[in-house]
Amino acid sequence: MRSGICKSLITGIICLITSSCSKNGNTNPTFEAIVLGPGYDCNQYGIKFTSRLDEISAITGGQPNDSIYAADNLPEKLQVRGLKIRVAIRRINGNDLDRCITFNLSYLSVYILSASRE
Repeated sequence: MRSGICKSLITGIICLITSSCSKNGNTNPTFEAIVLGPGYDCNQYGIKFTSRLDEISAITGGQPNDSIYAADNLPEKLQVRGLKIRVAIRRINGNDLDRCITFNLSYLSVYILSASRE
């Protein structure tokens, strides 16, 4: 009787640990955007976010009304002007920066963590 209770207790604890570990609390929200095309100086594609700009600016450090960003790490298959995409993003860090010098209007950059067609 006692060993049955211990087995049930151990099984319950294992199930609890397994289920809590399988839930990924660090999922990144996704945002809708439209691919604008390559920039003039660095050939880096721009994207225009179509909603939730306040959440995007909280991630990027930009202004709440900023909707256009240079997209670092945008998959080549999605580099199609006018394509509607869904992206997960993060703020650019020092390791992401290219050594490109721009002479035209420049936009903040976002690092694309994942992207898919809308």
